[in-house]
Amino acid sequence: MKLTEIDCVMVDKPTYEELEKKVAYLHHFINKMQSTNIHNEAELFRLGFENANIGMCLVDLKGNLFKVNAQMTKIFGYSIEELEQMNVNDITHPDFNTDSPEFIKNATEGTISNTEFEKNYFHKNGSVITSLVRSSSVMDEENNALFFISHVQDITDKKNAEKILLEQKEELQKLNSEKDKFFSIIAHDLMNPFNSIISFSNLLEEQVKNKEYDEIEVFSKIIHQSSQRAMNLLINLMEWSQSQTGRMDYNPVFFDLESLINEVTLLFSEISKQKSITLKKSFALSKSILADRDMISAVLRNLISNAIKFTKNEGNVIISVVENNSNLVFSISDNGVGIEQERIEKLFQFTENYSTLGTEKEKGTGLGLILCKDFIEKHNGKIWVDSKIEKGTTINFSIPIFK
Repeated sequence: MKLTEIDCVMVDKPTYEELEKKVAYLHHFINKMQSTNIHNEAELFRLGFENANIGMCLVDLKGNLFKVNAQMTKIFGYSIEELEQMNVNDITHPDFNTDSPEFIKNATEGTISNTEFEKNYFHKNGSVITSLVRSSSVMDEENNALFFISHVQDITDKKNAEKILLEQKEELQKLNSEKDKFFSIIAHDLMNPFNSIISFSNLLEEQVKNKEYDEIEVFSKIIHQSSQRAMNLLINLMEWSQSQTGRMDYNPVFFDLESLINEVTLLFSEISKQKSITLKKSFALSKSILADRDMISAVLRNLISNAIKFTKNEGNVIISVVENNSNLVFSISDNGVGIEQERIEKLFQFTENYSTLGTEKEKGTGLGLILCKDFIEKHNGKIWVDSKIEKGTTINFSIPIFK
């Protein structure tokens, strides 16, 4: 309704009755405008509440949800009608069921008017939701809490991403630590044999120059053993690095297992003779198996080498294979010095003291058992150790049978 100039401008002096009518009209106009503004503000709040892209709810002093918006249904999976019949604790994870009552208590007592916290809830499908909640109390003129308005933001994906990043960070730190330790050990183990080779080759050269031949055989043997150890370490290192970088693929083929075992044991015929160790083989199974021949060869090579190293002179090393349900179980047994129980768990890990001297002070490569474990796991197999001090050790590994 609009006032005209005629209404507002009085040419003649108005009477009392006319003034009274105009005042009454102005009161009516102002009241109508105020009523219209109030209606518009309430409508704007309703539209903003219902269409907000964040969860919003009104909660009474007992924690009952008496008004929720559409976004709350997307977060929790319940309909608006279902949520408005629920209490906050109905959807709260048990680990967080004291948060809301504590805030309600403090707000009711006037000690706090708003709060912000992360909280876990249950979705209708049973999954756990992590939410960022901001709650404020709505007070009356006497500063008494009437109800609470809360904003709920689903941050589950963010928290899961943070958890994954933290796990990845910890894993990278662990890998870096192992890598540093690994390279330190490898450098140390390579230095020892090369120092021996250089030192004894110098002595050998001096012996030849001076025509003193008595210790040539001893020096030559030490040089040979040191060279062999360095070569074994380099072979293991090369194979392990290829495996770790994905350049050594798991390539199963059918091959004759007996032929492979004979081929590997032949490599140790000379060193076993030097210690008068008897290599025995025991297996009764179908000749052809499906596995990665190079990996199985590397595993047998390392385990037989270890068995000889820790077996005393005139001892025995037994290589056996049996079928057990759907697995082939390999066992390499010796009657050597044995391994302490507390050290068994560390055999397949990078540790500072992972390599132990043999019965004649032989040094291992240190990487062999780690390489064995890696290759066996590529076959979906397992490796384990049985040992008794001064009785001997058996290292077993199993791989599935594919025929």
